[in-house]
Amino acid sequence: NKLNIALANAGSFSQKASQDFQNFASTIQATTKLTDEQALSLASLARNFAPTNEATLKLTQAAIDLSAATGKGLEESVESLGKTFSGTAGRLTASLPQLKEFTAEQLKAGAAIDLVAQRFGGTAQSEAKTFGGALIALKNSFGEVSQSIGRFFTQSPTLIQIFKDHGSIFAT
Repeated sequence: NKLNIALANAGSFSQKASQDFQNFASTIQATTKLTDEQALSLASLARNFAPTNEATLKLTQAAIDLSAATGKGLEESVESLGKTFSGTAGRLTASLPQLKEFTAEQLKAGAAIDLVAQRFGGTAQSEAKTFGGALIALKNSFGEVSQSIGRFFTQSPTLIQIFKDHGSIFAT
């Protein structure tokens, strides 16, 4: 999958690392309005910026909270925060003027992500506790059930064989 490719490209793929990201995505889905697929996609993008898998998880969580707090897009939040690992804060200083006080070395060490986590941490979880957030989470849960049912039909060797054996019945 996309995440495993990003991990491999960064030289940090392992089954444990992949499972850690899957667990993270499940937690995001359980506590926010995002699906696990969205969380994994964001983590894949974040891995291109962050120096380690641990920093990738922190970056992804901070970007999710930043997006919830500011209304900016999720990918935009990942990219803006991710670029701070290069030592510059860029456009983030418009919404977080405190970043102007950080040195390039502090930014490279993850200070921007820590600031966002401190200032906006938990925003995405709080957003999910609203009525609108609960409705979106419910919709996501139905989507998960639909995916599970779909996997049953598309990955069941028995059903696949039945369709192969009796496919001509449906063709007439």
